[in-house]
Amino acid sequence: MDALKLLKEDHAKVAILLNKIEKTSERAMKTRKQLFAKLKEALKEHEYIEETIFYPACKKYDNTLTLTFEALEEHSIVDKIIADLEKSRFNSKQWTGRFSVLKESVSHHVKEEEKTLFPRVRKVMDKSQLENIGVRMQALKEKRFIKENSTISL
Repeated sequence: MDALKLLKEDHAKVAILLNKIEKTSERAMKTRKQLFAKLKEALKEHEYIEETIFYPACKKYDNTLTLTFEALEEHSIVDKIIADLEKSRFNSKQWTGRFSVLKESVSHHVKEEEKTLFPRVRKVMDKSQLENIGVRMQALKEKRFIKENSTISL
């Protein structure tokens, strides 16, 4: 599987979860908790394969290096927001506000990857490289996440 296609599929899953959570109210605490757990798992899985396989491959090229380091920083910010959300009550205005910042941060990250980083990657990596990276990322997902029975269903 093409690495960029795999990452775009992950982005789409995350977008669906973000939109579902955004539609919940403070009274839908149980639903929020369940959806947030799925979102957290999807982001954890996605970050792991990017940071373990995709970004190291991107760091080898001058025209993707800066964007790769920026993406890593964005992951750190998303992780911090998630940690803050976990400390908040799911039925609070604070949680809702923090969630909005999470959604904005993830949306910005995805847009920058898909509009800027991915086209640059396509210029420096050929089809076989992207296939190889995609196969390795999929295998890592299956080994680390699916094996642990943490599949993400929407």
